[in-house]
Amino acid sequence: MSTPTATDTSNHSDEAPATVVVHRLDRSWIGRAADVLALSFADAPELSYILGGTPSRRRRVFRPFFRGLMWGYWPVGEAHGAMLGGELVGVGLRFRPGRWPVTGWHLVRGMACMFLSAVPMLIAFPHARWWFALEAEQEERHPNDRPHWYLSWVGVHPAYRRRGVATALARFVIQQADADGVGCYMETYGEGTEALYRRLGFEVLGTWEIDGRGPMGRAMWREPQAGADTN
Repeated sequence: MSTPTATDTSNHSDEAPATVVVHRLDRSWIGRAADVLALSFADAPELSYILGGTPSRRRRVFRPFFRGLMWGYWPVGEAHGAMLGGELVGVGLRFRPGRWPVTGWHLVRGMACMFLSAVPMLIAFPHARWWFALEAEQEERHPNDRPHWYLSWVGVHPAYRRRGVATALARFVIQQADADGVGCYMETYGEGTEALYRRLGFEVLGTWEIDGRGPMGRAMWREPQAGADTN
């Protein structure tokens, strides 16, 4: 089956509408993709709460982390890039059905690369270890009993938010999931992100709060929909 190309002409500014085109990235894009993800997650509510510090300080340690994460899991995962005006403005890290949870040698490689690349973060932000503990807790909620696409990380460059980038990235996977008759799963801490994915057919499976008082996380699932209109 050919890989779909998702487009979105949504526009929430006074500029002329532009088309967002999504395609699968090859390894030559890892550095630029890490930059976009670092910028995007520098102000993420869960990471701001756990790590503290300033967005610029978090961004500096996120770049090597995302670079290592992508290199480590590249054999089993894939990166999708959203292009707008020739610029990479959004990135989604995803796992196809049957690729998550990662096991065997691929798990060893992925974990080794991830933790080595996280050293600068752990030095700059000692509380980062609680983030990794939180990731482990989230994995316990993962619906591994049914085939699905796992939308692991999705980030949009802050300068290009509210232009349909996140929607186009989601549709890129949804179109293929619907064609294959499998579901989609993701987690988020953003209220706006929850609303966006609800419009695309996702439902909340469960919620939790960091430390019982921090940002609320949401596990979201979408059943495959034949002939669904995700516009």
